[in-house]
Amino acid sequence: MEKDSVAQALANATFYAYLRRTSYYDTLLNYDERDFIDAVHFYIRKDRDKREYNGYTQFQDKSLTSEQQKIFDELNTIWNEGIYLVEEDILYPKGARHPVTYDKTPEGVTSNMKTFWKM
Repeated sequence: MEKDSVAQALANATFYAYLRRTSYYDTLLNYDERDFIDAVHFYIRKDRDKREYNGYTQFQDKSLTSEQQKIFDELNTIWNEGIYLVEEDILYPKGARHPVTYDKTPEGVTSNMKTFWKM
């Protein structure tokens, strides 16, 4: 099946790519969303097992708006409720919520676009 295989088609193709590492860290929840969840737990729910985050100190004296509560409920369900845990990792059936980003590239690796083709 050399002519009809997907692997062969890919092997014959020319690719243009940047040599970068990818980071999937923020694809489910980004830093701000994690900070928001922890701040609600710490300041409003008085859950001192969560970390205090100074970016949301406005929660010290207030409760959440209905919109904030809706966002919190959704994010907290994903992050803390354990219903999406599979082998100790979160498997969210709706997929990534944020795009994949680049990560730090090793020293000495050029950031220019490279061309890869069949030799």
